[in-house]
Amino acid sequence: MIYRLIIFSVFFPFLLLGQENAINQLTSGTSNNIGDCFGAIQIKTNASSDIILTGNRGEVDDFKQYRYFSESKELNSLWFSCTPGVSGFLSITLEKVDFPFNYVAFLLGEETCASIHDGTIKPIQKGVISKNNILTFLLDSIKVKANQSLIICINSKLTTQSDFALISSFADQITEQEIEAMINIHDFRDNIQEEAFEIKIRDASTNLPVVSKVIVSETRSHNAMYMVSDFIFPHAEQLKMNLKIDASGYFFADREVNIKRLDSNELVIFLEPIERNQSIELEGLEFVSQSDVLLPFAYTKLRRLKDFMALNPLVEIEIQGHVHGIGSNSFRANRLSKKRAKKVRAYLVDSGIRKSRMSVAGFGNTKMKFPEAQTDDQIQANRRVEIRIK
Repeated sequence: MIYRLIIFSVFFPFLLLGQENAINQLTSGTSNNIGDCFGAIQIKTNASSDIILTGNRGEVDDFKQYRYFSESKELNSLWFSCTPGVSGFLSITLEKVDFPFNYVAFLLGEETCASIHDGTIKPIQKGVISKNNILTFLLDSIKVKANQSLIICINSKLTTQSDFALISSFADQITEQEIEAMINIHDFRDNIQEEAFEIKIRDASTNLPVVSKVIVSETRSHNAMYMVSDFIFPHAEQLKMNLKIDASGYFFADREVNIKRLDSNELVIFLEPIERNQSIELEGLEFVSQSDVLLPFAYTKLRRLKDFMALNPLVEIEIQGHVHGIGSNSFRANRLSKKRAKKVRAYLVDSGIRKSRMSVAGFGNTKMKFPEAQTDDQIQANRRVEIRIK
């Protein structure tokens, strides 16, 4: 019994300290719950998301000091934040809304949610939507600077779980100086007066520079990993190279570059942002005719897809199979296309990717890239698999 008392007396202060830390976290408002400001869901620009109100207000009352919701307390709330990164105009649309709610919106620069909690920052918009089944609600053309985040709280007057769709639309208003600040160049020339060949990595939606991890291989002297948006090579070297390009928030891209075969002194490689319902073709993921047997070089692309899925654990995909075929789509063609999609999924599952993140679909010959294929390359390109971000 004495030993028990000694142990309790030793550890009791630490138990109290842990309890005190937990209380301090709640009272300071730094909860990561999506019903609290500090736990706001991060949404991307020009994207659509399905969102569910959880039925509660999170762990803290974000408006304890200043009551922005004049008709009701924070009851069933959800916070979300959007940070465009460049200056422009941001609009937020809520669709399929069938519940009454309050809302409040803030623009945060160097401030944090603490400024909302203590009332030192005022909302840019607030309001009460009392009518049920409004279906669509819009916060339109909010001017956002490059260093600002739009943060919004939706507070339902009902404690039930409710789902709705959120759409963010952004039109950038970016200056030349801001674009220059986004560029990261690696120049391989010894003399900047030399004629140059440039490779630029850009966002496929905005055409803005994207700093990416680029692995350069198959060259004599430049093989390495770089963090760049732009390469500058001496044009006289007439280089051949392979590039593997990865950037956070984008689908990966691989390129074989032969400067000698290009007519221009510039090559722009566009990265596709990861967005829902986006279909992406994996070049080189092709099959033997009339079978679900992958061509040998396809496994290089599969390994890249496996890495992408591993590095983006929240992404779910639909694997879409296609075949080359003349005439109307047949049962056999449809079955073969689905077998091809399943072959890709099986590889990913064997590589450690959770099966529940992947569904499969077979389209037969209904969506051929070249419906009137004239060459073997075009026919082979019809035997493919595409990926749709779900």
